[in-house]
Amino acid sequence: MDDGSLDSFEEQDLDSEAEEVSVFDKIVTVLSGGGSKDTELQQLMTLSLDSSNASAIVAAGAVRPLVELLQRDIMKMSHQVNRICAAGILANLSVRTDSTVPFAASEAIPALVDIVCGGLDNSGHALRALALFSTHDANKCVAFIAIVPTVAVLLEDYPPATKDHAAHVLRNLATLSDDARIAISDAGAVPPLVALAEVQAKDPLVRFVHAALALTVLSRHVATKQLIEKTKLARAEAAKAKLDAAGVDELVTMLSGDGDKVPALARLVKLSRDSTKIAVFVAANAVAPLVALLWSDVRVVKMNAATTLANLAQASETRASIGQQGAIGPLVALVRGCAVSAGEAARALANICTGNDANKKLSIAAGAIVPMTALLKRGNTVRAKGRAVNYLCNVMSVDGNVTSVAIAAAGAIPAIVDWSQRTLPDSDRESNWVKKNAQLALTRLSNNEDNRALIAAEQAKVALNQAIAMAARANAALERSTTASAAARGSRLPALASSLQARVYELEAANSSLERRLTRGDGDAAHRDKRARPALGAVENAVEDATSCVVCRDRPRSLVILPCAHACLCSACAQSIMSTSTKCPICREKIASTTAFRLA
Repeated sequence: MDDGSLDSFEEQDLDSEAEEVSVFDKIVTVLSGGGSKDTELQQLMTLSLDSSNASAIVAAGAVRPLVELLQRDIMKMSHQVNRICAAGILANLSVRTDSTVPFAASEAIPALVDIVCGGLDNSGHALRALALFSTHDANKCVAFIAIVPTVAVLLEDYPPATKDHAAHVLRNLATLSDDARIAISDAGAVPPLVALAEVQAKDPLVRFVHAALALTVLSRHVATKQLIEKTKLARAEAAKAKLDAAGVDELVTMLSGDGDKVPALARLVKLSRDSTKIAVFVAANAVAPLVALLWSDVRVVKMNAATTLANLAQASETRASIGQQGAIGPLVALVRGCAVSAGEAARALANICTGNDANKKLSIAAGAIVPMTALLKRGNTVRAKGRAVNYLCNVMSVDGNVTSVAIAAAGAIPAIVDWSQRTLPDSDRESNWVKKNAQLALTRLSNNEDNRALIAAEQAKVALNQAIAMAARANAALERSTTASAAARGSRLPALASSLQARVYELEAANSSLERRLTRGDGDAAHRDKRARPALGAVENAVEDATSCVVCRDRPRSLVILPCAHACLCSACAQSIMSTSTKCPICREKIASTTAFRLA
């Protein structure tokens, strides 16, 4: 294979490629012979880092002598170094070639395992080579199982790269079988893998990607999956217990170190709410690391740092220190650019500036007035708006005229006037607190004559808008009432019509009864007519009264008046009334409309 590969390279037309092949050929010749190989190995290591050389190195036949170097006795120190260097070259070649090296890897694997298990300080290259070789299914073999206990040890107290290579090896081995997964679990690899995966989850810049993938593969076995879940739960409980037991000094130390700072910050937020512990924070020099975290790229870290500083600034003795250590600039940036953290940053600025003229001037110089005004107008919570107006109210006590003009120029007056004139229920304590601060801010703004004119104009505008809104509400209520009344009366029409019809039927029945009595054959007809005529006349009159128009007394009733629902007019009289009085002849209520009906 070696001779054919060299010939194929020598037949290339390009001089540069021929020169490269001759270089590789010379190196391979030295590696295959006796004598020192240190220089050639170092040269080949450098060349193998270039992906464009990998195929040429393999074609020149370098794999075989490299594997032979791995298999040499390690009693001599020079041989140890050569084996490690050979492992590194094979690892580089395995990254950059897809098939040639993996086929030769089966011979190299026992030697690489021997290097790793031998506990050499510089076995990182061998471990990396094993990780890459074991990626290919053809190279996964039982021989790898022997390495599991040693690789599990490498997951702890070793450089990050070594840990990741070890996790990579275990991930690949875990795909072999349940027996492999059990062996990895029995070797104690699960706890360190869980720890590495947590680091990766909390800080993506730390590359322990293979740890989480190894845990995923190990979870295919039920017992191993249960162990992983139990380990995660135990670690979470231990971390919580450690934080709960930690003092402010320890928590502040965590802020200055590497790793996830969110749990320590969350604990500091809770502790800083206790005013009796503020002196402990000062003694622990907590302000400096908290200020540094305001520049963090992690949003929750910035917000918790701002909250802790806001809590500490409730004590007058800490305000000067917070301002002097540079907190004001990043806090203003948070108000300006982070909607989620703006409220806490505004509270921190308001507290820092309370009673401290130096901090007020620093915040004004940092440009806090404009973003605070924007927060007052468009803040996503009432509390955030309240903190903005609280800050604006505080800073007007320094350089009052100049500051109040700047606040007016930023467009804060309309929002402040709006809040000052709101009608709020006593139960809404938060909104009433904002209103109180707005009224105090207006009082201070009114010390400037130009501001007084702006405030008066804005107050008139707000009063007009309130009157318009009140009128609109009253009109809407009236419309709802009218609609409901008309609907209620309209719903009575069928019942009234039915009642009227029943009365007509009743009178007609009485009329029929009288007519039958008059036509009976017993007694004197004249006498019967004389006695029945008054009753018959009364019935006829009643029928006529119940069915004829109440105005003309001639035509039958045919229309119902709305909204009163009186059925009392014929169409002609209704037309006459609608053109004159437009009032119902029964109840004198104004006629809105009429609807037709017909008696059967």
